[in-house]
Amino acid sequence: MTVSKIFMETTSEAVRERTGISIRMNAAFHELRIQGIKVIRGYWCCEECASSAIKDEKPGRKEFAYCYTTEQDEDERKNGFNFYLKFGHFGNPREGQSRFLGLTICDTLKEYGIRTIWNKDVSKPIMVYNKNI
Repeated sequence: MTVSKIFMETTSEAVRERTGISIRMNAAFHELRIQGIKVIRGYWCCEECASSAIKDEKPGRKEFAYCYTTEQDEDERKNGFNFYLKFGHFGNPREGQSRFLGLTICDTLKEYGIRTIWNKDVSKPIMVYNKNI
């Protein structure tokens, strides 16, 4: 049984709603790491710097992909605004893998009660709806 299933089955909806998005994001990010996705919070100052630097990141032994927020995204999250998760693969993904990665990230966050908005365009980041801060 995954951590998310235990969380969802042992807590009421009211408790999950009161559990801050930061706590649930940490749990969801842990789940993504287990799945082989490198998660970095507050990666560089902005998207321009981060998207350039991520190309030089070295994947861990079992990591095949990444997702990150920038410092600007983290400021937005802390101030109660929606924020973005950027994602991609280390190396060159096969056709459809990037879309599957985006869907995996969205589904994992949803398991922890975190709403995302993404149009399934792999060139666009995933917006995280921040209603809980």
